[in-house]
Amino acid sequence: MTTSIDKEDQTIRFFKEHWFSLALTAIMIVIISAMAYLIATAQAQRPRENGLEEFLLASASFVASFLVTKIYAQETYSQTLRDHGVQIASGIMVLKRQIERLTDWVSGKRSLLSRDANQANTATDACLEHVQESLEGFLGLTDAALGGIAGVIGAALAEYETVMQQISRIRADTLAQTRSHLINTSGG
Repeated sequence: MTTSIDKEDQTIRFFKEHWFSLALTAIMIVIISAMAYLIATAQAQRPRENGLEEFLLASASFVASFLVTKIYAQETYSQTLRDHGVQIASGIMVLKRQIERLTDWVSGKRSLLSRDANQANTATDACLEHVQESLEGFLGLTDAALGGIAGVIGAALAEYETVMQQISRIRADTLAQTRSHLINTSGG
């Protein structure tokens, strides 16, 4: 039922966007039909009248073809642009998830180093801190890029981002369960 409502909304949107071109196309079809009727039913016409009718018929056909092609091109361009935007956004989201995991890994390593508070680890911690801050900067850049793409692809980005967050949560939960299982089986 949702798909029929979506199709109705798309149809209404299509007619609202293209009403002028569709009306002109209908007028051209009427003119073409009238010209075809006149040519088919005409008795002996002079060459000038015959040429004028054929010119009007060809012109109306050209205009109708142009309008229909223009409507089709606009619709397919919007869909193609949206599809490319989704592909770009999915790549950026994968990159974002990898940066998040790497940031978590660096944070974990820094936590391990902070437990051993000797002087040799201070330099390593400073390097890891710099790496972590750089990664957090990259996360900000990916968020900005996704925000820019969101204007083009709209709701598809939100849906994809939700799915990716669920996958990340499931992956993190599974990793935590695996680690606790390994600790329990090796310790017990």
